[in-house]
Amino acid sequence: MTDANSYDAIVVGGGHNGLTHACYLAKGGLNVLVLERRPFVGGAAITEELHPGFSFTTFSYALSLLRPEIIHELNLVEHGFMPLLMPTSFSPMEDGDYLLYTEDEQFNDQEIGRHSRKDVDAYHRWSHDLEKVIQLAKPLFDNAPPDIFSDDPDDRADVAWMMKQLGGADRKTLHDLIRFLTGSAADLLDDYFEADIIKASIASSSIIGNMVGRK
Repeated sequence: MTDANSYDAIVVGGGHNGLTHACYLAKGGLNVLVLERRPFVGGAAITEELHPGFSFTTFSYALSLLRPEIIHELNLVEHGFMPLLMPTSFSPMEDGDYLLYTEDEQFNDQEIGRHSRKDVDAYHRWSHDLEKVIQLAKPLFDNAPPDIFSDDPDDRADVAWMMKQLGGADRKTLHDLIRFLTGSAADLLDDYFEADIIKASIASSSIIGNMVGRK
């Protein structure tokens, strides 16, 4: 019989990441304790009243790292998971102008064309090249980084899989991936676009959550 004060695992932090780990540990049959200093759990997946009468969402606005397997395995939809799409993006300019993206591709082309006709075609090239990089990198996020210095057969198999995944890409896509991971967002976008507002609206994603690639 398990003692009421003994646990197989202790998760420090009841944010959405901590809760996800705790759920998987519990599903594996472990007795799990979650510790959270605040009076509620959820982390970036909550809405709270920051000032009397004013509630603000602190939700995680990007779901790119929330794997579909997690949604399915933890039955998140049955527990109220409902992602909200953000179909528009608004970037203001100092002169009072702006750049507005919507779900309408034709509208977006016209909007980009107001700032640079050249950048309309550039944006389509950028979107195509970016999608190829995403498809190359996505499988890597679903696996633990392999230990390239290990002699363990399992580790060697993981390294071989990673090399096969990367080796199957064309040179430009592999080169773009390396630039995304190690280089400057400004330098990369300069290769595609001429209008600063176009580059700024895209580059904003490069500085969210990190301190690299901003110059």
